[in-house]
Amino acid sequence: MADRFVHHNDGGNKPDNSPMNPHNNPPVNPPGNTPGNAHGNFGPPPYVVPPLTLKYIRSDRNVVDARQAHGRANNHRQLTLEEKEHLSLIFTALKRATHAPNLITVAGWHNFLNAIFIRWTTRSAAPKNPVLPPKRFTETHIQVGTLKCDHPLSDAQLREGVRVQKDERKRGAPVFFGLTFDYETGSVLWTWRDDKCVGISSDHVRLDEGMNSHTIRREAMINYDSFELPRIREYNKTLVIACARRAIKKWVEAGTGRDCDLEQSDTPSNLKYPMTAAVMARDEGRRLTAAAAEAAENVEHIADDII
Repeated sequence: MADRFVHHNDGGNKPDNSPMNPHNNPPVNPPGNTPGNAHGNFGPPPYVVPPLTLKYIRSDRNVVDARQAHGRANNHRQLTLEEKEHLSLIFTALKRATHAPNLITVAGWHNFLNAIFIRWTTRSAAPKNPVLPPKRFTETHIQVGTLKCDHPLSDAQLREGVRVQKDERKRGAPVFFGLTFDYETGSVLWTWRDDKCVGISSDHVRLDEGMNSHTIRREAMINYDSFELPRIREYNKTLVIACARRAIKKWVEAGTGRDCDLEQSDTPSNLKYPMTAAVMARDEGRRLTAAAAEAAENVEHIADDII
């Protein structure tokens, strides 16, 4: 699932629109990607997204040879080729933190370069690294039923002298089912909550029609992953753009007469890898299945000894 940076025409220097410029032509199919499908029938050829290579980056002609210090850049065509090579190190770091390594493509590279200058120039402030937003309750839990009776008062409530149950824990109140991860064991932890995110016992839950122990887990995982993947993807995208902007601002301030090394503080060292519920649950299931098979063999041996 490739992340897409938004294409943007910033209205700065006009690009070289000549048909002789390879960066203005659509990517072509690689050798061997001939017309016809796998069965030899004529039809649209299968399209293979061209990967980004250093050779392609170095073929870029939308660059400047020199730039005065304390200048301004408002689009990527005002950067040098060396600067773009350094930017490619920031961009390709995304490959370490994505389910889709095919993000590192020619199209992705151009989207990245354009995204850097969306509502930003080197006269703007140097951005700080983003903070990954916390997960919200609705992103980790789904409504699956209602309380079939008033939930018993908890020990904490009894200690506080509570005698009347809260509305969210009374009969008919909505019940939510969701998950969290135990990262040390690689396990999925399933949780039952009221609408204030306080734990409840499943013994007092009436599931909605069509819901059962299988469907609530499936739907909870689908809900979790539908929010988690965009959350991590947006964070990673914002991080690499922030790193690129800080580096570019320094290069433009210094001018092209000095080295444009990429400082460690401008590398995306805190990229996040998305941990999806479906993958975690699948892997845990495989481990449990293998362990159960071995345990069953041991039980059979014990049974033989007893008999």
